[in-house]
Amino acid sequence: MLKRILDIFHKNSSHSEEFTPYPLRARQVNLSGSIFHFSMPENFSKDMPAEDMLENVDLVKNVSLASNGVVNIINRWWDYSVKLNGETINGTTRFSIDVLKKSDNSTLCLSDTDNLMHYEHEDLNNYYQPINQKYIEDGDFESEVLLPLFPTQYRVVKLNDIAFINYTLSGGKSSDFYLLPINCHLYLKIGFNFSPASNFIGCASLRKTMGSEVARIANTFYVEGRQDSLLAQEKL
Repeated sequence: MLKRILDIFHKNSSHSEEFTPYPLRARQVNLSGSIFHFSMPENFSKDMPAEDMLENVDLVKNVSLASNGVVNIINRWWDYSVKLNGETINGTTRFSIDVLKKSDNSTLCLSDTDNLMHYEHEDLNNYYQPINQKYIEDGDFESEVLLPLFPTQYRVVKLNDIAFINYTLSGGKSSDFYLLPINCHLYLKIGFNFSPASNFIGCASLRKTMGSEVARIANTFYVEGRQDSLLAQEKL
């Protein structure tokens, strides 16, 4: 499965020019005793300063204290100037990792992959439907965010023997997301958001060009000790 995804990403990037991947540096975050490993390039955007990464997250204390049920672990931005089919594409890619708590009115146990897919799909629709409706009313159809179809456009992918849910947003927003169940109440959400510096068409072009870069980073995702520690944190 991973090889097929990588092949797709590399195919989408085959017409890009003058882009040299920056070396990856290993990072890790302690999630109540379990270690989430990932690597990323560190040629960060100078225009988007970021706060220090959280290296330790108490899944009970930190998440309970978060007013919106979200604990941000890291935000980083990279600037890119690449050529695609002879056209120069300038833009920024944002990389984020968050721990999210499900809403209080949900009865779904998110440690089940199908339940997490269903929960995320409902959450996306609840958030974007009123925003998209306003775009439609204003005639701003290019800004409408196209959500993945449920369940066919949500994929379970194995990265280093760990099952992640992967989906994309397109249209006025171009993003790739990877979800990892933590327990019945929590999940890890890893996002790549692509923002062109100029036009709407550049959004999809930047995402295609950066496809191999996303795959390169995602291929480093790994959780050490997940079953012993993460799934034990059931009561918040």
